[in-house]
Amino acid sequence: MRYNLLLSIILSGCTYNELITGCTNPLAINYSADAIVDDGNCLLDECISTPSFVDCVKPIIDNNCVSCHSYGGEAAFLDLIDYNSINYAVNNYDIIVIINTTMPKVALMPENNINIIEKWINDGAQNN
Repeated sequence: MRYNLLLSIILSGCTYNELITGCTNPLAINYSADAIVDDGNCLLDECISTPSFVDCVKPIIDNNCVSCHSYGGEAAFLDLIDYNSINYAVNNYDIIVIINTTMPKVALMPENNINIIEKWINDGAQNN
């Protein structure tokens, strides 16, 4: 009986921290001081003004699209794993409309991410 009472007291004092996801890079414009786990969606100033493929667009695609749009994924018919395949998708599909309305399936991308991709496309979709 004492053991059960002691165990109940000990366990009732335990709390569990929730794993809060978000941007953990303090240099990013969407930095979250509360975030414990980085969600891969940090936005740097240069991504807003002059997005590059390597530093801005590729990480967004990797974090939001590649799980389905790669070999073995449910949408593997449209690979999005490298510049050439992403550029093909940009030139042959209306990517901005698709990501604004239906992709990713789990939840739409944050608006900032869509704006970065759209700016990169409007700036010529360079492999930089």
